[in-house]
Amino acid sequence: MSGEFKEGEEVTVSFQADEAAPTPTSAQSAPVHTNQLTAADREQLGPELAAIVERYPASSQKGLARSLIAAGDNQPALPRALKYALPTERDAMGFLVANMPEVDAQSLSSTFLLRNVRLASRRASKRHGAETSRTTCS
Repeated sequence: MSGEFKEGEEVTVSFQADEAAPTPTSAQSAPVHTNQLTAADREQLGPELAAIVERYPASSQKGLARSLIAAGDNQPALPRALKYALPTERDAMGFLVANMPEVDAQSLSSTFLLRNVRLASRRASKRHGAETSRTTCS
């Protein structure tokens, strides 16, 4: 991810998700999230970073830990972005950080991440509002 979005600019972002695990039957136990932090992850991250990661869904915790560890010298930027994302932007920020390439984890600032997630969120809200208006008026 590189560059910067400008307000009003239309940007298309696509993601590819892994295939979902099969839904357990009543005879099976509930699936264990393999993306959830382990004791070894917590130890490697330290208590402060582990606490930030654990505020996010179990399905993204491993990815968040991976990105935080991969960030190297840029490491303070990612937890700051995760911590200061608005409640309406937390899911998007968590997804973005959990799935970012290592080069982005090592270079993107928290200001860049927060600003661009905020712009994308505003754009999505405006689009959703317009679609809702058209649907309810017809």
